This record gives sequence, structure tokens and C-alpha cells, in this order.
Amino acid sequence: MQRMFETEIINLKWLVDNNIYFSIPSYQRPYVWQEEQIIRLLNDCYTAYIQNKPYYVGTILTAKGDGQEQLIDGQQRFITFWLTAVSLKNQDLLNESSLEKFIFYGEDVDKDEENKLLRINFEIREQVKKFFRELLEHPEEISQKYETEEVEEKPYLRNIVKAVPAIEGALKNLVDTYKENDNENREDIYKRRMKEFAKYLYTKVKMVKNTPPPNIDLNKLFTTINNTGIQLEQTDIVKANLLKKVSCDKWIYSKIWECCENMDDYFERNLQKVFTETDWNNIEPHDFQEYNENIFKLVSDKDEENETMDNIKNIIEQIEQDEQTDENKNSMQNEDLDTDEVNCRSILNFGQLLLHTYRIYLLREEESDFEESFHTNNLISIFKQLEIRNEDKIKDFFKLLWKVRYLFDAYIVKWVEHFSYDTEYLELTKVQKQKEDFQRNVIEEKSEQLMLQSMLYFTGDYLRQYWITPYLKYLLDWHEDKKEARPTTEPTDHLSELEKIDNLMSLSKLSDKEISYKFWDRDIDLKKDFNFENDLRKPHGTLFRHYWFQKLEYILWKELKNDWQDNDEKFKAYRITNRNSVEHVYPQNPKIVNRIDEEYLHSFGNLVLLNVSQNSEYSAKSVGEKMEKFKKRNVYESLKLYYIFKEYDSNNDWNKELIQKHREEMIDLLKKHYKC
Repeated sequence: MQRMFETEIINLKWLVDNNIYFSIPSYQRPYVWQEEQIIRLLNDCYTAYIQNKPYYVGTILTAKGDGQEQLIDGQQRFITFWLTAVSLKNQDLLNESSLEKFIFYGEDVDKDEENKLLRINFEIREQVKKFFRELLEHPEEISQKYETEEVEEKPYLRNIVKAVPAIEGALKNLVDTYKENDNENREDIYKRRMKEFAKYLYTKVKMVKNTPPPNIDLNKLFTTINNTGIQLEQTDIVKANLLKKVSCDKWIYSKIWECCENMDDYFERNLQKVFTETDWNNIEPHDFQEYNENIFKLVSDKDEENETMDNIKNIIEQIEQDEQTDENKNSMQNEDLDTDEVNCRSILNFGQLLLHTYRIYLLREEESDFEESFHTNNLISIFKQLEIRNEDKIKDFFKLLWKVRYLFDAYIVKWVEHFSYDTEYLELTKVQKQKEDFQRNVIEEKSEQLMLQSMLYFTGDYLRQYWITPYLKYLLDWHEDKKEARPTTEPTDHLSELEKIDNLMSLSKLSDKEISYKFWDRDIDLKKDFNFENDLRKPHGTLFRHYWFQKLEYILWKELKNDWQDNDEKFKAYRITNRNSVEHVYPQNPKIVNRIDEEYLHSFGNLVLLNVSQNSEYSAKSVGEKMEKFKKRNVYESLKLYYIFKEYDSNNDWNKELIQKHREEMIDLLKKHYKC
């Protein structure tokens, strides 16, 4: 049989050794990755680097051409890796790495950079080609030359421009310098780690490269890849392996799993679709807390063979539904607008929820945490230990999964999009009964819970969110102790416990995985592991851990909400959002001659955390110009920046005395929060 595709496992070094460069074909969509996707990729690679394991980033699809290869699928990851290599080069961190060879194409390494070919090219998109050249030749001028307002209307350029500071910020936030050697300078730790990470990216990040046979319609192939495809997930294999040990009521436990695994709809809606014989008219929201066979009813007993046939039928029906006309799709969308029900997107995928649930299961069994890294790629191996247990223990896990999924929807933020919104927001929601139906609505009033969870989400590991394990464990215990509890109210105990979890994790030098599990060992006192006061008084500049900026946003919001909630529209519109770019209030490259001392320039008192677009707009502007921009906004971009401009008088200088005063005020607020 003729082989249809050539398949090989490659790394970036392989591309260099084989003298390959890529062209992005004209039918490809623009680069669309946002900060969150960039951070996820780099975080995952860095975690694997720390563990000294290779990281498989996925598949790319290429087509051989005349002296180059077309990149049919994989553009987003490939461009991200290329921009990361350029960022490390511009920071002079590739002097001991061959990663620089990945940036350029060709054997003439001594050629002037402006005459070298780049590893990546475009059939069109001249603006992107020009930007790549300028990024290499004049990186210090990029932020001023490509201000966000100017590129926002250029779809092929705008996200690439934003990706540059996003990658730089992500790299500086990867290194837990505060958990490294206290005697080593933070800048030295960062440089050492990044040089090692550059070598890792070059040799240990691997991908599967597929090449189709010649004379194939590449445009059609690209469209097919992006619009079809059903694959078996590790979660499906774990489910099958666990159900092998269940001899009685296997079909019920299969349905429990099915209700929990759809993370992009609410749990009660999943239940209504599956347990169709339930008397929903006599169900109340609190009945969803745990599985009760006397309440939740299925159509009838089904053997495993019939269930498998049903699954196949569902897949076929789904494919047929996906092929409906645009007219039908528009009709369905219009029907959706007639309801107040809100759509959601989970902050975790189902595999991640399974891992949190299994950790809670192990805690309840008074056993040690699993040794493998917390990653959905390890699901099958992690769950091997559960598979060898008896049937009752496995059933207990399924029932626990139900409870955890219920609590996750009741108490954990989700990305929510309502028809009146222009974008998604992290929100807390509540379930309400309407006749025989149950709907979820956004809790309109912003709360400490919403702000604290938003802070934890944006400062934590996107792929793991370790804080969720101890918090869900606490909520589970609380609900079981108080059966009459209703999730429509939020006891102050919940906020206090989550703050306690956050405070302990932020001061521990143990890994987040370790401390999130050991949180329940109340004999452990880790409050003195990390002295944030001393650290925040050092001039770390852009190497300050982003967490402390976001933590202050939460604390400042709590301080201000009682005074501002009703009379300040900018404050009412404020949210803790994804911020990943450290901005110097007193600029690093001021137009004035009298430059402030480095100690104060890079002080925590002179820094705020903004998103990439905001930072680009402020750029190297003077303090007064920044304040005027800030005042014209419809929302406070940073509460820390609000406090700075409250102290700053445009008639006077933003000087070292004010910088030091602001730094100490922020430290005092943190000390008050930590009660130290």
C-alpha cells in the first residue's frame, strides 16, 4: 500500500540541521493567539524543562515546495516559538545557545542580520515581513513605532505586535526567582534560567511533522483539518478502564461521568439532558448537590453494547447537525437571544477537573498525592492506582466526581458571554428554577469572591490552577456538614478560607502542587518561608513577580468598594483582568536630562502591571502625559496606578520621595492583609 503521509518527530534543531524554512500560505488565517494562549504554551514548556522531560507540543502539517515548505497547520505555535527566540535574542540570552540559528535560515551565519533570510516567510502579508525585520534590527523602537491604535485595524499584524511584549512578560514571570537561592541576584537567576530554557526549546520541545503526498489540494486539506475530526481523549480511556471494574449499574455511572464531562455547559443542564425521566417539577436547586437514585431517573437499563451504539449514533447525529445550513444556524442563534440563560466556558477542561477530584479523593482516603506531574497528558498513568481498587471504591470516586462538579459550577468563576456583552468576562453565577427548567444567571454585583478568584486565575498556572484543590475540598466538607446549605448565599467563611489558601501558597517556597496538597496539614507553619516586605523593597524592575501587583489590586478593591461602589462609574466598571506587562510610571527612557536613580526607577513604588495594549499606549510618555491618558479612560486600568496619580501633582515631579512613600503604603496594605 502506498504511504499517504510522511511522519517524523522533529524539534527546532532538526529544522536547522535539515536547512528547512517555512512559508505561510495565503489561505491561512492571521495569527490569532492572545496572551492567555501564549502564556499557557510557555508555562507548559517551562514546567517540562524544570522536570527535565521532553515536551510534545503537538502536530504540524507541511507541504514540500521549491526550496521551502508550506506550513499548512501549526502557524500559531510556530510563530510563537519564533517570536520567543527573538525575545531571548534581544535580551542577549542566546549567547550560549544554538536557538539563534532557528531564527535565521541559511548556512552563512556570519552574514549581516539584515541580509539573512528568516526561518519563516509569508506568501503575502508584507506588513508582517517588515515588522519581523524591524523587530530584529531595532527592537527598542517597536513599542513606539507600532502603537496599538495604529495596528488594531490590521488583522494580520495586530496580534503579532501584541505578542511581542506578552512573550517578554511571560518569560520574566516564568522563573520563580523568589523560590531560588536567596543569595543569588534575581537578574542573575533569570538570565541563568533563560539561557538553559533556550537550549531546552531548541532540543527538547518536540512535534510531529506530517507531510501529505504531492498533488493534493492543500487549501481543501487545511479546511478539512480545521473543521472536522473526532479523536479519543485520555478521559475516555480512563472512563473505560474504571468502568471495567463496575459490575452493577455500570450504565448509571457511565451517565454520571457523561453529565460531568461537558465543561462548557452548566451541570444542571447536563443532568436534564441525560436523566430525562426525572420529575424536574419536584426538584430544587440544592438537590443537585449529590447523586440520589430516588431522584435522578434514566429511561431504562441499558447494557454496554446498546450504550456504545447510542454513542456512535450521537456522533453521527452531531456530524449531521454540524452540516446544517447557515440559515438554520442563524435561526438557532436568534432563538438563543430570547432567553436570559447565559453561556459559559470553563476555566478548566474535564481532564483537569478529574485531577483535582482525584487529589480530593486521595486526601479523603488519607493517602499521599500522586507523584506524576499535574497534567492531563498523564491521566492514564495517574489513574492506574484507582483502577486496581475494588468496585465500591471506584463507585465512590464517580459519586465524588458528581459532588465536585456541582460545587465547581456553584462556586468557581467561569468565562461567561451574554448576548448583551461585547466580550467574555469571568463571572460567578447562580441557578434559578423556572417552572420545570433550571437556568443560570450572572451574579451582577461584583464580590470579593469574584475578584479574588479572578486574581488567582490570572496569576496561577493556567493549566493547573492548584488553588482549586484545597478550595473544593473545603467546600465539600462544608456542604456535607451543613446539608441544609444553599449555594445562593455566600458565607463569609468561604472568602476567609480562600484568602487563607492564597496567603499560604503565596508565601511558601514549596511547589504549588506540594503546598496545595499539604494545606490540610494544619501543623505546618510556612508563613515565614518568604519575606515579601524585604523582596518588595528591592529594585527588581520588570522581574517583580506579577502576583504581587494583582494581589494589591484585590486588596485595594476591597479597601475602596464601600466608598466607591455607588458614586464612581469608573470603579464600578473595574475588573481584575489579565495583566502581563510591567510599566514604569517614571519612564525608563525619559526625554528630560535628569534621569532618576536606578534604585527608584526600578522600585515597586514606580511600577504598575498593565495589559499589553495599555502598556504600548503609555510607552515612554512622561508621567503627566500618562496621567492625562489615565483620566480619560472609562474604567480604572489599575487601582495601584490610581493611587500613584492621586499622590502625583502635575506641577511637581514624580520623585524618589513619592516613589518610596507609595511603595511603603502598598507594603503596609499587604502586611495588614496578611495580619503581620
